[in-house]
Amino acid sequence: VSTQSTWAFHVVIGEDPDGLSHPKRQVAFQEILRVLRPGGLLHFFHHWVPGFGWPQEVLDEYTAHGKAIGWETCDRLGADLYVSDMVAAGFEVEMSECIHTLAAKHFRNTAALMMAQHGKLTDLWLAKNLELLDRGLHFGIKISARKPDAPAASEKTS
Repeated sequence: VSTQSTWAFHVVIGEDPDGLSHPKRQVAFQEILRVLRPGGLLHFFHHWVPGFGWPQEVLDEYTAHGKAIGWETCDRLGADLYVSDMVAAGFEVEMSECIHTLAAKHFRNTAALMMAQHGKLTDLWLAKNLELLDRGLHFGIKISARKPDAPAASEKTS
């Protein structure tokens, strides 16, 4: 009996996949790894997650703010954590980079649209992100990671 799935993908692509922001995202990464063929690629970006190198106290502040406005699953956000969770799930991370310019542009354009429509910034999460941008913090991550190739028959153990 073969344990290899007949349904296997070469590539999984995500554009702001919010499910990966869940604190237990490693389970999702393991499931993606399961459905990829050996050597298959996962590529995604998240523009709104904290970028690389945020100090822990600022991540804690961001999490506390998120929970105060009703985001119960905002623990463990951050580019550094995404990369470590992918590696722990079994991926080989080939590229991870900050997409701060895209994130900042998106936040600022969304805020301008909200101001034009409502005369004020009505989204507390967006207001916090703008504050953090003004403090010099970066947002966003783009990642490409590969499922390792299957071990050669001589490397397999029983």
